[in-house]
Amino acid sequence: MDQPTGLWSTLSQSNLFRSVQTSIRQKLLLGMLAVAFIPLMLLGVAVFWSAERAITDKAVAQLETVRTIKGNQLRQYFQTLEGQAATFAENRMIVDAMKEFRTSFKTALEENDVSKSDIEKLRQQLEIEMRAISQD
Repeated sequence: MDQPTGLWSTLSQSNLFRSVQTSIRQKLLLGMLAVAFIPLMLLGVAVFWSAERAITDKAVAQLETVRTIKGNQLRQYFQTLEGQAATFAENRMIVDAMKEFRTSFKTALEENDVSKSDIEKLRQQLEIEMRAISQD
């Protein structure tokens, strides 16, 4: 009789396939393990997705809480500034000082012989200092 050719015949003659030829007991055990392993893997994937969703939801909730807190802090800050501005606007001494500030500033520059180049140098130094402060 002719020997069958092809993939099946090659596999049946190989040592790997011969070692897989096992008793019915081993085949049943292997089948039961496969049947138990598949639901276990599905359960693992479901638990992973559930945990991922829970962590994501918790992170989003925390970020929304931080957003609300920061919004309230910012609103309170601007309300404080508005209150201070209203208080300063009602204070006659501050109103008069603000009116005189522009002319006093110009005369102070003239009295101290401050040139435009000096002002520009001071402005550049101030910008450098402010950048250094903002980077910290």
